[in-house]
Order: sequence, then C-alpha cells, then structure tokens
Amino acid sequence: MDNKYIAGYFDGEGSIGLYRSLGSTDPRYLSGRKSPSWVRTVGISNTYLPTLRELYSEFGGSLRILKETDGHKKRIYSWTIGSKDSIARFLSKIVPHLREKGPQAQLMLSIIAGKVDEFEAAIKLKELKHVLVG
Repeated sequence: MDNKYIAGYFDGEGSIGLYRSLGSTDPRYLSGRKSPSWVRTVGISNTYLPTLRELYSEFGGSLRILKETDGHKKRIYSWTIGSKDSIARFLSKIVPHLREKGPQAQLMLSIIAGKVDEFEAAIKLKELKHVLVG
C-alpha cells in the first residue's frame, strides 16, 4: 500500500487513543485491587472494507463490523491495532505524510519509546485532538 494514500486515509478516518484501564487483578495486591494499566489504540473506521482488509493483512490487529447496515446506510467496519510493535510499525510508515494527526502520531511514537510519561501524554493527546490545523 502507498504510505501517502494511507496517511491521507488515516488523517480523515483514523484515530489515536490512550486510555487508562483497570486491567486484570494483580496477584501482588492481596486486597484484590486491580492493577491499572494504559491501553494504546490506533485505528480506522470506514465503509470501504478492502482497504481495511489490506491494513489488517499488513499490520494485524482486529477487523470487525462496527455498525450494521440500517436501511439505506452502509455497514461501517473498524480496523484497530493495540500492540506497541504494530502501532510503531504503522505510524512510522505514515507519520512523514500526516497533516492533521501528525502531532498525535509523533506523541504516540514517543509514548511507545518510553520518552514521555503516559499520564501527561494522555492529557496532551486529548488537547491535540481539539487543535485545528491549517
């Protein structure tokens, strides 16, 4: 796939997320308290399945129906990756060509590389989602 095409597709239809999760019970805590962790996600939702299938074939992750057909509306599909390696591989290919999501992608790559605190990065990522680029 052409990296410039995918970057444009991702700028328009993609998302980058960093969420706090309670995770599973950590046996180190005798009280049964949950061990918090960070969940990273990168994905694209769209009605055109062939491109999402190609992304799934190249980068793995999950491919699912996000919303079923409702009368005259098309079915919406979602491709998502969550592993550090897959996210880094995907974003590294397209980050030079991104316009709108470039700062978010750079921040996610810094998070994965351990260069930024995840709590502070989550706040910054949220801020970046509301910045108009132009």
